[in-house]
Amino acid sequence: MISIILPYYNSLIQMRERTIDYFDMLNSYINYNRNIQLIISDYGSNDGIYSFIKQYSHFDYIYTEPNEGQYFNISKCNNNAFRLIRNDLVFTNGIDWRYDYNLLQTIVKMFAIHGDIILEPSIVILKEDGGFEKFIHTSVLFRKHIIKAGGWDERIFNWGQEDRDLISSIFFNNPISKITITNKLNTIFHVWHKNILYDKGGGKERNILNGKIAHENLTNNRVNIINSYWYNKEGVLERKM
Repeated sequence: MISIILPYYNSLIQMRERTIDYFDMLNSYINYNRNIQLIISDYGSNDGIYSFIKQYSHFDYIYTEPNEGQYFNISKCNNNAFRLIRNDLVFTNGIDWRYDYNLLQTIVKMFAIHGDIILEPSIVILKEDGGFEKFIHTSVLFRKHIIKAGGWDERIFNWGQEDRDLISSIFFNNPISKITITNKLNTIFHVWHKNILYDKGGGKERNILNGKIAHENLTNNRVNIINSYWYNKEGVLERKM
């Protein structure tokens, strides 16, 4: 059905209740449908996450070695987790996302109908008072397209632009379309929290630098990307030794 990648760093310390809520949500979906896969890619956490998730017997865990001087590298987490992918559809998540099982069903149906596409579910960014701040979109991709693009560029780290970079490469190098899902039943809700980690990670300044790397990749077809774990050869994933 679908493989979900969750880049993870010390969330049991930073927002314990919301982290458990997310795990319980995914656990209920996996118990209902064992074709759903959750891979937790742990960026060197010291919050006991490896022991904690043993209660969720169907979760997959992989340790991602953190880079010195980088608070969080989502791209590296994704590349590492990708080696465990069992399904054709890949959906990267955040620990602060909440969505209904219906979304996963809709995603699978959309790909079955349309074939090679980039699917973009909508995300509502919630505010502290329960209102919403803005709408953005995330993406669900075919495994084969991610392999062909070479994975996520690990020069893009902390928060912002890693998905935009990968999606731009896939879109401009394949004869495919983007389809956006915009109805309420299939919406992801981003739970409000303080942006402490974002600020520690350089915030807007790092995001701007990441954007420049993404622009570079678009102009030179990603010749300088870094992927610590695997590379593609004619669209086939091969592990680095």
